[in-house]
Amino acid sequence: MLIHTLNDSLSLHFLKQEDAGALLTLCQAEGSSLSAWLPWVAELNSLEACERYIQEAQLQFAQQRALLLGVCWQGQLVGLAGFNGLVRSLGRGRIGYWLATPYRGRGIMTMVVTYLIRQGLEEMGLQRLEVHTHCDNEPSRALCERLGLVLHSSREPGLVCYRAEAGRWRAPDLPPAR
Repeated sequence: MLIHTLNDSLSLHFLKQEDAGALLTLCQAEGSSLSAWLPWVAELNSLEACERYIQEAQLQFAQQRALLLGVCWQGQLVGLAGFNGLVRSLGRGRIGYWLATPYRGRGIMTMVVTYLIRQGLEEMGLQRLEVHTHCDNEPSRALCERLGLVLHSSREPGLVCYRAEAGRWRAPDLPPAR
């Protein structure tokens, strides 16, 4: 199993079928708060739907198109993060993420996204990573700005795009998640 330990409390792991129940519980608890930004979360409304979602994520990983990771705080699944839209031949990808409400504001996702950017640009050899977020999603926009991502326009109405580019992006000094 693929596990990345970021600190004593925070880790990322490759989602497996056994995570479907925890994912369902999380989606049921967070569905209403996430639906404005991620309408697809509403589709994860049964154990079978979560199992299919994880299976599709595993298939996309095998095809090197995506990497979906569970965000775990003190061993409990509290969100998802990873790469999607990977096009290795072009050196590009997008980062996506979400976190359960009780865990927001602790620096957790800041650490996770910093880790993902480093992995993408330094370890995977990607040249550009993007985060697409809704114009009104202030917490996500603040996270991107805190991490020094550069604001670009998006081709999709209502969205903005932030970029980190190899050779230009520098990880800011940030306090650890609490």
